[in-house]
Amino acid sequence: MSEDPGAGGRTAGAGDVMPAVVTSRDMRVRATLLALCVAGYPLAAAIQAVTGLSSRLVTVPYRALVAGLSIWVLVRAWKAGWSGYGGMLWLPLAVFWLLYAWRLAMDGLFLPVAFGDPFSDYLLLGLGASLLPMLACFTIVDADAAARARTLTIAMATCGAVAAVILGFRDIALGNFLSVITGRLGLEALNPISLGHLGVTTSLLWMDRLLSPSGSRYRVLGIAAVLAGIAVAVISGSRGPILALIVCSAAMLLVARHRGRSVLGVVLVAVAVVTGVQGARIAGDQLGLGVIQRVGGWGEDRSSLDRVTILRDSWDQFLAHPLLGSGLQEKVSGSYPHNPALEAFMATGVVGGATFFLLLVAGTLAALRLVRAAGDGAWLGILLLQYLLGAMLSGAVYAGTTLYPLLAAGVALASTLPRTTWAGFVLSRPQEAGG
Repeated sequence: MSEDPGAGGRTAGAGDVMPAVVTSRDMRVRATLLALCVAGYPLAAAIQAVTGLSSRLVTVPYRALVAGLSIWVLVRAWKAGWSGYGGMLWLPLAVFWLLYAWRLAMDGLFLPVAFGDPFSDYLLLGLGASLLPMLACFTIVDADAAARARTLTIAMATCGAVAAVILGFRDIALGNFLSVITGRLGLEALNPISLGHLGVTTSLLWMDRLLSPSGSRYRVLGIAAVLAGIAVAVISGSRGPILALIVCSAAMLLVARHRGRSVLGVVLVAVAVVTGVQGARIAGDQLGLGVIQRVGGWGEDRSSLDRVTILRDSWDQFLAHPLLGSGLQEKVSGSYPHNPALEAFMATGVVGGATFFLLLVAGTLAALRLVRAAGDGAWLGILLLQYLLGAMLSGAVYAGTTLYPLLAAGVALASTLPRTTWAGFVLSRPQEAGG
């Protein structure tokens, strides 16, 4: 296998050359890691559903693979003199995670409290499956690596979405599926919200592909995949993914405009809207899935009201302990607030919450810059917006297994774009080897 140094080493929109010590193999591994973080887990969940194996027999090896690749990427980048993002965002990142690690140690080891979720999840998901890949994805500073990651992500997401549709309808037909009772589609290892986001991701990725210069070659397959993704999002019965689809479709129109494909963009979004509405009606009338009722009853059903109560209680507990925070979990419900920004304030206090909020703001700015540039990294910006919005509606600090790698890659790649706004203050250029 060739390791041609610097192969494909152009940076998006900047014309800079990657350091010679960054090989084509390095870029392939980085691209593979990002793709696995975005679409690997849903694919693993589909494999588990097909094979009937224990979920841990499939998901644990997947988590180990992601952790191993992350370590490999970080070691290689360090030996190269750090060929990744080198901006000021490292400071708030370090401050927040140090404070969060301190909270983990206090609540889990030194002054242990009762956890609604296993404490091991906070360690394994928070540090091993979220933070570690995030650090590694700060090395995605090359447009070619982003393009490779898009190809791999499309393949994984499409396979996962198609498998989910087949498995879901099969089990609904057999009458032994949880969705028959709950009105939502999910798999044993993939809850309805995550499944809905998989469908949205699949649709958005194929929209981006169809809007690319080579999109005409994938017209039939691409449109079919967009429709399949929307079907998954609709029958999942989850409101967050549907809202994310609406917002990100609007962003996709901006990408289409910058690429000179406004008409095609409008057609794709129109097809998505019509398919979503009609699919929701069919899912309700024929399958008994209450998609329209759940979306229309936002803020009125028991789940929404419980979320509001948890959010209010979490804020009150932060106000009672503003300096160091009150704990990892909201004390009344024993759960997390389903909003990582508020959770960060509750768990780590005002300093930790402010630094985490700054990370989210930087991620949003990076996503918007990538969308505006409409280049090879536009898909990264679109998906980052999707998962930022999804996290605000139903996310957790310790479970950013998709959001954090996307945020790191988005910030890193956006840092290579020309600085046209004040956002460049936190999105500086990547350091070169030895720099």
